[in-house]
Amino acid sequence: MSRRRLLTSAGAVTLAGVAGVRPASAATGAGAVVPLARRAQDLPVQVPVPIATGLDYAWTPHPSTGAMTSAGYKFVVRYLSYSPEKNLTAAEAQALTTAGIAVVCNWETAVDGPRQGFGQGAADATEAQRQAAACGMPADRPIYFSVDWDVQAADMDAVDAYFDGVASVIGVARTGCYSSYDALGWLLASGRIRWAWQSCSTAYSGGRNSSPYPGIQLWQNRTPFTFDGAEVDGDQALTADFGQWGAGSVLYQAGSGGRMAGGVRSDGRVELFAVTPAGGIRNKSESAPNAARTDSTDSTDSTDGTELSDWGDFSPARGFGFAALTSSVATGRHADGRLEVFAVMSDGSVQNRFETVAGGAWSGWNAFAPSGTARALTVGVHSDGRLELFAATPSGGVANRVETGPSGAGSASSTWSSWNEFGLRGGVTDSLSAARHLDGRLEVFAVMSDGSMRNRVETMPNGSWTDWSVYGPTGGANGDGAPGTVAAGVHQDGRVEVFAVTASGGIRNRFETVPGGGWSEWSEGFGPAGAAVIAASVARHADGRVEVFAVLGDGSVWNRFEVVANGAWSGWSGFAAAGTVKA
Repeated sequence: MSRRRLLTSAGAVTLAGVAGVRPASAATGAGAVVPLARRAQDLPVQVPVPIATGLDYAWTPHPSTGAMTSAGYKFVVRYLSYSPEKNLTAAEAQALTTAGIAVVCNWETAVDGPRQGFGQGAADATEAQRQAAACGMPADRPIYFSVDWDVQAADMDAVDAYFDGVASVIGVARTGCYSSYDALGWLLASGRIRWAWQSCSTAYSGGRNSSPYPGIQLWQNRTPFTFDGAEVDGDQALTADFGQWGAGSVLYQAGSGGRMAGGVRSDGRVELFAVTPAGGIRNKSESAPNAARTDSTDSTDSTDGTELSDWGDFSPARGFGFAALTSSVATGRHADGRLEVFAVMSDGSVQNRFETVAGGAWSGWNAFAPSGTARALTVGVHSDGRLELFAATPSGGVANRVETGPSGAGSASSTWSSWNEFGLRGGVTDSLSAARHLDGRLEVFAVMSDGSMRNRVETMPNGSWTDWSVYGPTGGANGDGAPGTVAAGVHQDGRVEVFAVTASGGIRNRFETVPGGGWSEWSEGFGPAGAAVIAASVARHADGRVEVFAVLGDGSVWNRFEVVANGAWSGWSGFAAAGTVKA
């Protein structure tokens, strides 16, 4: 970090006298082997293309929001500590958000704090969470904690204990670290952090710190400089979700596609897009984030009094020669916050429409793919922010098309790759869904014509793909159903959950037991009792709650949602009347 932010213990609360006890499951113990960070010469020197650039700064004066937006900075990292004059304030956070600048929180206090072990970590996390909440940070956003020296292997017992203490308060899923190449490698390898911000101190880690550690979210790539009269550091965001909140804070990890698709607007409101019985598209959105709905067939009821819009007409235009009707709809969220909607037409062509600015007006409909391209479509979101489309083709294969860079909505020829074969040999694909794991890897799920399911996952974020594997048994899903017989969602804690519509009209579900880990067995009976479900869709609210929408055979829609993020589920409720969605 910059010289202006040299850390001292003055004014800091250091629990040197507190005997923090590390959990036995996390203790390394005498003679334990500290994981070795990969050496620079063992790794390809490949700097990811940044998603956005930003600044971090502490003491006044601060740069103005006007100067930062004019210079193209999209985020700032601001500090929480035991020194009030250094800290982020609620008024400052509001001013940044109003200016369209996202905020990331980092706890930074006495340089030797992380050497004090578990008790210090728990105390720091408690105070950091209190300060962040007071500034308006949502409860699901991570906090980074500084370890700002040239960390050696001998330091790691104490540092590990410190982060065990942090995680005991805010959970591992929200725990991040600002440090050097080796320290971040060790902490990531041990599973103690999920968020990593690498310092710009190039001499650290034996010189390895001059290159970003693979998979980090933030890289402090520019040493202190003066900007708008303030001393700042320069930073790059290397993944779409780097812990930001405020402007552009709600990130959508799961693609959506089928008879109904759910997206999340830049302000956190869920918006639904549904294929109509007449072959059009209608849309409906929350008027404010986090509406947990009960019986809302009249579009007004919700458990918290939040109203929903009426259904609106969102149908594809036909002024440029399209005579076909819509059969499937999909949506995805760009790195810059703009939603894009894709309509699969009955002739197999695809049209697209997108927000021209995040939360703003929509473009017209555009020709995106010619006839014969797709029967159904889903959207995945890579960790670098690029959307990727996966299409079930008329011949029963799978084709994919990916943005050449993040936020490339527009001309299909200039911002998207060509269509490529992604498909399964020896089977007929009926429906698809995709979701992104907490570690950034994208996974695709396919329902086959025999009712079995297959899956394929990236071996590393934005990297190569595994072969297809068996994910569900023959007959477990409806292999001859409407688009949307499989839907994948991502919980606030990062666990992926898959919902499959069965041939008998039920819904079965399967989820990761820990983020990025093993899967549960399939559970039966998730769907509404006695109802004949033909398709499902999933969306996640700004507060982290997942919501499932079930399209029934009469064209009505029912919904069920987590009462609290990662928690128990509500019962099923009527959401839209019969005839709303194409059966």
